[in-house]
Amino acid sequence: MENRTFKHRELLKENDLKTSDIPDKLLQQRIRGFDELLEDYEHTVDEDREQMQNQLIGLDLELEEDLYELYDEQLDNNDDVEEEVPKKVELKVEKTEKKPLIVPTKPINKDEAILEKLVKNGYSSINRVNLRKLGFEGVLEDNRHHVGKYILTKAAFNYTFKYHIAINPNL
Repeated sequence: MENRTFKHRELLKENDLKTSDIPDKLLQQRIRGFDELLEDYEHTVDEDREQMQNQLIGLDLELEEDLYELYDEQLDNNDDVEEEVPKKVELKVEKTEKKPLIVPTKPINKDEAILEKLVKNGYSSINRVNLRKLGFEGVLEDNRHHVGKYILTKAAFNYTFKYHIAINPNL
Protein backbone atom coordinates (compact mmCIF):
# COMPACT_ATOMS: atom_id res chain seq x y z
CA MET A 1 0.00 0.00 0.00
CA GLU A 2 3.02 2.17 -0.32
CA ASN A 3 2.44 5.15 -2.60
CA ARG A 4 -1.35 4.63 -2.44
CA THR A 5 -3.50 7.72 -2.26
CA PHE A 6 -6.67 7.50 -0.24
CA LYS A 7 -9.82 9.17 -1.49
CA HIS A 8 -10.85 10.75 1.81
CA ARG A 9 -7.38 12.25 2.23
CA GLU A 10 -7.47 13.66 -1.31
CA LEU A 11 -10.87 15.19 -0.60
CA LEU A 12 -9.58 16.83 2.59
CA LYS A 13 -6.45 18.12 0.83
CA GLU A 14 -8.25 19.45 -2.27
CA ASN A 15 -10.66 21.42 -0.10
CA ASP A 16 -8.14 22.62 2.52
CA LEU A 17 -9.92 20.76 5.31
CA LYS A 18 -8.22 19.60 8.49
CA THR A 19 -9.47 16.66 10.50
CA SER A 20 -9.63 18.85 13.60
CA ASP A 21 -11.99 21.29 11.79
CA ILE A 22 -14.63 18.64 11.03
CA PRO A 23 -17.70 19.35 13.20
CA ASP A 24 -18.64 15.67 13.50
CA LYS A 25 -16.50 14.35 16.37
CA LEU A 26 -17.24 10.71 15.51
CA LEU A 27 -16.02 11.29 11.96
CA GLN A 28 -12.84 12.90 13.34
CA GLN A 29 -12.31 9.84 15.53
CA ARG A 30 -12.87 7.47 12.61
CA ILE A 31 -10.30 9.37 10.48
CA ARG A 32 -7.76 9.18 13.32
CA GLY A 33 -8.59 5.48 13.65
CA PHE A 34 -7.90 5.07 9.92
CA ASP A 35 -4.50 6.72 10.39
CA GLU A 36 -3.70 4.37 13.29
CA LEU A 37 -4.83 1.36 11.27
CA LEU A 38 -2.65 2.48 8.35
CA GLU A 39 0.33 2.80 10.70
CA ASP A 40 -0.36 -0.70 12.06
CA TYR A 41 -0.62 -2.00 8.48
CA GLU A 42 3.01 -1.09 7.85
CA HIS A 43 4.03 -3.51 10.62
CA THR A 44 1.76 -6.47 9.82
CA VAL A 45 2.86 -9.90 8.71
CA ASP A 46 2.03 -11.13 5.22
CA GLU A 47 -0.88 -13.37 6.26
CA ASP A 48 -2.76 -10.45 7.90
CA ARG A 49 -1.75 -7.87 5.33
CA GLU A 50 -4.43 -8.60 2.69
CA GLN A 51 -7.26 -8.60 5.22
CA MET A 52 -6.07 -5.31 6.71
CA GLN A 53 -5.62 -3.80 3.24
CA ASN A 54 -9.24 -4.64 2.37
CA GLN A 55 -10.37 -3.14 5.65
CA LEU A 56 -8.44 0.08 4.93
CA ILE A 57 -9.86 0.39 1.41
CA GLY A 58 -13.42 -0.10 2.67
CA LEU A 59 -12.94 2.40 5.48
CA ASP A 60 -11.43 4.92 3.05
CA LEU A 61 -14.55 4.71 0.85
CA GLU A 62 -16.84 5.11 3.87
CA LEU A 63 -14.91 8.14 5.11
CA GLU A 64 -15.03 9.74 1.67
CA GLU A 65 -18.79 9.17 1.48
CA ASP A 66 -19.29 10.59 4.99
CA LEU A 67 -17.27 13.69 4.12
CA TYR A 68 -19.31 14.22 0.94
CA GLU A 69 -22.53 13.89 2.96
CA LEU A 70 -21.29 16.31 5.61
CA TYR A 71 -19.92 18.99 3.27
CA ASP A 72 -22.10 18.35 0.22
CA GLU A 73 -22.90 21.96 -0.70
CA GLN A 74 -19.74 23.57 0.69
CA LEU A 75 -16.98 21.67 -1.11
CA ASP A 76 -14.91 23.57 -3.63
CA ASN A 77 -13.78 20.53 -5.57
CA ASN A 78 -16.57 18.03 -5.14
CA ASP A 79 -16.52 16.61 -8.63
CA ASP A 80 -17.26 12.94 -8.15
CA VAL A 81 -14.92 10.79 -10.20
CA GLU A 82 -17.63 8.19 -10.74
CA GLU A 83 -19.97 10.70 -12.38
CA GLU A 84 -18.83 10.74 -15.98
CA VAL A 85 -20.64 12.47 -18.80
CA PRO A 86 -22.67 9.81 -20.57
CA LYS A 87 -21.87 9.28 -24.22
CA LYS A 88 -24.60 9.88 -26.76
CA VAL A 89 -26.04 6.63 -27.93
CA GLU A 90 -28.33 6.38 -30.90
CA LEU A 91 -31.26 4.11 -30.17
CA LYS A 92 -33.29 2.36 -32.81
CA VAL A 93 -36.95 2.32 -31.91
CA GLU A 94 -39.02 -0.53 -33.21
CA LYS A 95 -42.77 -0.07 -33.39
CA THR A 96 -44.66 -2.57 -31.32
CA GLU A 97 -48.22 -2.93 -30.24
CA LYS A 98 -49.04 -1.04 -27.09
CA LYS A 99 -49.79 -3.31 -24.17
CA PRO A 100 -51.98 -2.16 -21.32
CA LEU A 101 -50.00 -0.76 -18.41
CA ILE A 102 -50.24 -2.88 -15.29
CA VAL A 103 -50.19 -0.69 -12.22
CA PRO A 104 -49.25 -2.50 -9.01
CA THR A 105 -51.67 -2.07 -6.14
CA LYS A 106 -48.82 -1.30 -3.74
CA PRO A 107 -45.87 0.90 -4.80
CA ILE A 108 -42.58 -0.96 -4.96
CA ASN A 109 -39.83 0.46 -2.76
CA LYS A 110 -36.43 -0.11 -4.38
CA ASP A 111 -34.58 0.03 -1.05
CA GLU A 112 -36.98 -2.47 0.52
CA ALA A 113 -36.49 -4.79 -2.46
CA ILE A 114 -32.72 -4.62 -1.97
CA LEU A 115 -33.06 -5.52 1.72
CA GLU A 116 -35.50 -8.31 0.91
CA LYS A 117 -33.05 -9.82 -1.56
CA LEU A 118 -30.22 -9.62 1.01
CA VAL A 119 -32.34 -11.36 3.67
CA LYS A 120 -33.43 -14.06 1.21
CA ASN A 121 -29.75 -14.68 0.41
CA GLY A 122 -28.90 -15.13 4.09
CA TYR A 123 -27.39 -11.72 4.89
CA SER A 124 -28.14 -10.22 8.29
CA SER A 125 -25.68 -7.31 8.08
CA ILE A 126 -23.93 -5.21 5.45
CA ASN A 127 -21.62 -2.19 5.41
CA ARG A 128 -22.64 1.17 3.97
CA VAL A 129 -20.37 1.03 0.90
CA ASN A 130 -21.77 -2.31 -0.26
CA LEU A 131 -25.33 -1.18 0.49
CA ARG A 132 -24.81 1.88 -1.74
CA LYS A 133 -23.20 -0.28 -4.45
CA LEU A 134 -26.38 -2.35 -4.55
CA GLY A 135 -28.33 0.85 -5.27
CA PHE A 136 -29.70 1.66 -1.81
CA GLU A 137 -30.70 5.33 -1.90
CA GLY A 138 -32.18 5.88 1.56
CA VAL A 139 -30.68 8.23 4.13
CA LEU A 140 -28.26 6.44 6.48
CA GLU A 141 -27.51 9.09 9.08
CA ASP A 142 -29.50 7.91 12.11
CA ASN A 143 -28.82 4.83 14.20
CA ARG A 144 -32.09 3.18 13.16
CA HIS A 145 -33.86 3.23 9.80
CA HIS A 146 -37.27 1.83 8.89
CA VAL A 147 -37.43 0.69 5.28
CA GLY A 148 -40.78 -0.91 4.53
CA LYS A 149 -41.00 -4.06 6.60
CA TYR A 150 -37.29 -3.96 7.52
CA ILE A 151 -35.28 -2.17 10.16
CA LEU A 152 -31.62 -1.23 9.63
CA THR A 153 -29.68 -0.77 12.86
CA LYS A 154 -26.27 0.91 12.75
CA ALA A 155 -23.43 -0.68 14.73
CA ALA A 156 -19.77 0.36 14.86
CA PHE A 157 -17.03 -2.23 14.26
CA ASN A 158 -13.35 -1.24 14.13
CA TYR A 159 -14.08 2.32 12.98
CA THR A 160 -16.53 1.11 10.33
CA PHE A 161 -20.29 0.84 10.41
CA LYS A 162 -22.38 -2.19 9.60
CA TYR A 163 -26.12 -2.18 9.30
CA HIS A 164 -27.99 -5.11 10.81
CA ILE A 165 -31.10 -6.07 8.88
CA ALA A 166 -34.17 -7.24 10.78
CA ILE A 167 -37.86 -7.63 9.97
CA ASN A 168 -40.03 -5.06 11.76
CA PRO A 169 -42.15 -7.04 14.27
CA ASN A 170 -44.74 -4.23 14.39
CA LEU A 171 -45.88 -4.84 10.81
